[in-house]
Amino acid sequence: MRHITSLIASTLRGWKGSHATARTNQPDKLLELYDMEGCPFCRPVREYLTELDLDVLIHPCPKKSTRNREKLSALGGKKQMPYLYDPNTDTGLYEMQDIIVYLKNQYDTLPQQKKTEPNVITSTLASMTRAMSGILYRPSLPADKPLELFSYEANVKSRIVRERLTEMEISYVLRNSGKTQIVKSEPIDSNLSSNAHNQKPSSVTPLSKRQELHQRTGKIQIPYLYDPNSDKGLFEPKDIIHYLKCTYGKTPENIRIHKEAVNG
Repeated sequence: MRHITSLIASTLRGWKGSHATARTNQPDKLLELYDMEGCPFCRPVREYLTELDLDVLIHPCPKKSTRNREKLSALGGKKQMPYLYDPNTDTGLYEMQDIIVYLKNQYDTLPQQKKTEPNVITSTLASMTRAMSGILYRPSLPADKPLELFSYEANVKSRIVRERLTEMEISYVLRNSGKTQIVKSEPIDSNLSSNAHNQKPSSVTPLSKRQELHQRTGKIQIPYLYDPNSDKGLFEPKDIIHYLKCTYGKTPENIRIHKEAVNG
């Protein structure tokens, strides 16, 4: 049933956040997004990040959670999502439309291509279809290092994993792995954009995230979750969710292990 409603949600959004063009570079520092998977205002931002092929550090902020919401309040001044922080330019933005405009001006290397439009109506319908999954907090323990997820926004199975990561308030590096086209790298023209100092020109054809995933794991399958804290990698959503529950769920045994690790 979860897969069916996830399929409907992607269909309602016209499968935005499916395709991308492989970037010739990534920003020097990871962008950070304070996000709630089921929020209709966050979804268009994630779709655009997929289409721009940008990696981003996601800080999930489900309702009734505290860890990341307190960080968000300290960083931006209020507990509102989405909130994008770009350490490359020391820029922080709250509003969905402002974030998308910023990303377009700063990181869209192919502005002639049509990108996603932030239709909040269909995004709200998509959230309703998912019964607001990815919104309410599930008690959990923090991960020492952010997890890593190869995913793209419209992928049916990936959504289920992102929802659980959000509900458990587990920060992760989102390795946006849209259906990419490989393009020949060209040096960035500094006259085209003021953000050239944030980019790393390359004279070689870049690997798509999918090619990188194949090099690392021997296959191309989305989603793929890697936990650097345990050196564990998993593909199937049910296996990933089981792993997250057993490893980071707030059970008496996990609490004991966590306390022992903190206290040395």
